[in-house]
Amino acid sequence: MFGREISRYTLIFMLFSPAFFLSGSNFLPTSFSMTTFMAAYGFWMLYQSSSTPLSALSPNESNNEAIYSVFLSATSVFMGWPFVIVLVIPIALNLMIRNGFLKVFMWALLPVIAVFIPMILIDYQYYGKWVIAIYNIIAYNFTSNHSGGSQLYGIEDWPFYFINAFINYNIVFLFSLLTIPLLIIFRKWSGSLKNLTMVSIIYTLCPYYIWFGFMTYLPHKEERFLFVIYPFIALAGSISFYIGLNILNAIILKIGGGDSDIKKKKKNDDFKLKRKQQQHYNVNIYHGLVNLLKYLIIICFILLSVSRIYSTYVNYTAPFNTLTHLNNNVLLNGNISISKFSNNNNNNNNILKSNNNNNKKSINICIGKEWHRYPSNFFLPNDNNEIEFNLKFIESDFKGHLPKPFSALPNGTAIIPTNMNDQNKQEFDRYIKPNECSYIIDFDSPTQKEEHYVNDTSNWKVIYSTKFLDAAASASSLYRAFWIPKLSNQNNVYNNYYILEKI
Repeated sequence: MFGREISRYTLIFMLFSPAFFLSGSNFLPTSFSMTTFMAAYGFWMLYQSSSTPLSALSPNESNNEAIYSVFLSATSVFMGWPFVIVLVIPIALNLMIRNGFLKVFMWALLPVIAVFIPMILIDYQYYGKWVIAIYNIIAYNFTSNHSGGSQLYGIEDWPFYFINAFINYNIVFLFSLLTIPLLIIFRKWSGSLKNLTMVSIIYTLCPYYIWFGFMTYLPHKEERFLFVIYPFIALAGSISFYIGLNILNAIILKIGGGDSDIKKKKKNDDFKLKRKQQQHYNVNIYHGLVNLLKYLIIICFILLSVSRIYSTYVNYTAPFNTLTHLNNNVLLNGNISISKFSNNNNNNNNILKSNNNNNKKSINICIGKEWHRYPSNFFLPNDNNEIEFNLKFIESDFKGHLPKPFSALPNGTAIIPTNMNDQNKQEFDRYIKPNECSYIIDFDSPTQKEEHYVNDTSNWKVIYSTKFLDAAASASSLYRAFWIPKLSNQNNVYNNYYILEKI
């Protein structure tokens, strides 16, 4: 739709972007919605292109692209993140204008039958009642049946998404902010984009600007909320980059003249001919410099992106490394018996009686203030015939609402948990005492308000430690966000992330 050159830039920007490094590897609804929504818009763009004389698609193939787009858009809403329904509106309106409401409605029935209805049936099987989960999350965030809403979980000022988008897309994000003004002011030099109407281009990019503006307006902000528009930032930035290069080339031709100017001169005017030849030679040099600038900008983007990715790896992987070590080297991926475990650890203090009224023993892995960095239970072993491996919370300075496990009964997912609230209030039944823990996963910072368990050597011993960025103690946000050799190490402060074993 936008031409090969813009497509190549978009691919490069997505391939090296820290945004895709982060969002593509996360097991989150927003990641799923980003992927399906990107595919939906891709098929819709192919459908849009089918109306041009250069299209290789037959009418039947064109209809298939539209159907795929509708199916993936609906799947993104049903199975991913329901709020992206806002971004489906441009596709829906365009298809209804071109094909009529009834036809699009029939296309939409396919994902309802193939995706939505099976979801409802599966939810009924697990919850024991009819539930529309996507409605519940929308109702909680946008109705007045409760006080508070998403802002109970933290609010940020308006620059939050601008900062996050910049560190994840660096100069490409800056380009993307200029796309619409460049299209309007420099339409003459928009190259292959002149084959498209201004309305169609803006219409394609509008999900980016609508979503970014809407999310900036909302008080509760999280980086993952931007995932769904990451592909659009790459596309918008590529369009600006392409137009900017065209403008530079046009200025060079305007100043230096072109081949047609040479032919207009009289052949016997040697002086003027030589001058024009020199100008033509200079123009070629300038064009070469523009190409050099193009590659330098791309290299700059890649270097900044790699710097951001490496900074994320160095500064923030300690929780993953710690839990991986616990699972693989201490708990042996669950392939361990009580006797063998006791022999390996020289004591039985970290093996406790299970609370689930069975004959199993329990190993409690506890976290306090690090609850929000715990990645998932995939990092803990599955229970075996003798031992249960449980994640438990110990009280910290955080006074909000913590998760609660499902009941261990066969119909546990259908039992409504006790002591739940929608006000982000602390529930004390989430906690156990530190002496009930087999292990504690903790990041020890000199400024923390919680107990320094690592100093309690009469009850705990360190069996693993690794460095983790202490963001509060590191003054420069630049050296935290991007890895700059020597300077980042000099300016960032690191403290230890521990596995503490009960003595």
